[in-house]
Amino acid sequence: MSNEELTNVDIVLYSLYLLGGSRRKIFTEDIAKKCFELAQDRFSWRRYPEYPDIEPARKSLMEARNQKDLISGRAGEVKGTKPSDGWIFSPEGVFWIEKNKSRIEKALGKKQKPIKRTELSKKIAELESSSAFLEFLKEKTCNNIKAYEFTDFLNVSLDTPSSVIKSRIQTVKALAASEKREKLLTFIALCEKNFSKLINN
Repeated sequence: MSNEELTNVDIVLYSLYLLGGSRRKIFTEDIAKKCFELAQDRFSWRRYPEYPDIEPARKSLMEARNQKDLISGRAGEVKGTKPSDGWIFSPEGVFWIEKNKSRIEKALGKKQKPIKRTELSKKIAELESSSAFLEFLKEKTCNNIKAYEFTDFLNVSLDTPSSVIKSRIQTVKALAASEKREKLLTFIALCEKNFSKLINN
């Protein structure tokens, strides 16, 4: 197997994985740079192959989001004074990369160092020790959880902008999926329904 048998989406998602995209948003330019390091012939300028080209990476990220639902995010967009550029795995994307990373590494002919999981495990422990999640484990429902308890779980406040709340939810979902925390994923899904007005306001 060679890198010719990989799609650009394969390489882009593997790059996102290597950069920690299962626990936080990664900038498009950082992903493009990592793709260039892994497969220079595909992710470089045609006339100047010594330079990385962001466009193939951007297109593949959009495909992985729009057609496959493996990631969420956007490229190059700015809201107010803060750029919203960045990409993170969806739970489906986390499962996909776990299933496909060995195949991709074999085709690339290089196995990268695994991501240190200390920080990830610590964050998961914080989420699972929150009052909202503990209440869910006890009652098997989110009906008695207050809005402020849910926002505390996300480490935001009740007046936090909807876009930030949604981004935080995506991050928590990716974290839970990467650690195979099914109860945490169920809890988040139930809270998304219960607090849909807060999330979408």
